[in-house]
Amino acid sequence: MGASMSIPDVRKSLIGMIALTFVLLYAGVWVAIAWKLARFHASPGHAQVHIADAVMTTAGFLSTTVGAGTAAVLGITIAQATTAGANETRTLGKRITDSAANSTILFVGVSVYFIVGIAVLLAWLFKSSEAPDVIKTFALGILGWAGGAFSSVFRAKTGS
Repeated sequence: MGASMSIPDVRKSLIGMIALTFVLLYAGVWVAIAWKLARFHASPGHAQVHIADAVMTTAGFLSTTVGAGTAAVLGITIAQATTAGANETRTLGKRITDSAANSTILFVGVSVYFIVGIAVLLAWLFKSSEAPDVIKTFALGILGWAGGAFSSVFRAKTGS
């Protein structure tokens, strides 16, 4: 017979499942937008790809939520690492990597956000004149987010 799960275990599993579904919804919406832009060919009267208002609003909400959520969790990791004291020998990038490795949902969220973001960025770079502002905004946002991740890899030397 299998062991029964406790209430905290069930709650943690349920929250994880919801978070994973949310990340997959984000990925699905933005991949569909990038795909639509990549396949779009401008014609007279249709200079830009049309994306319905509801899709644009949903895409904006999802990208903001997933981006802010992953950045917040990583920021908390940074803050906790900063208060760890002088005995901490790992670089900031290593502490962030370790934190993501300890949470499958965080690792998936960060990875999916980055990969989908790069796909949207590439679609925008190749078809910038055909892209509506929501795509440009997200493409530039992912660059800012990735820039923050890039910056976290480096650690200033302190002491002797």
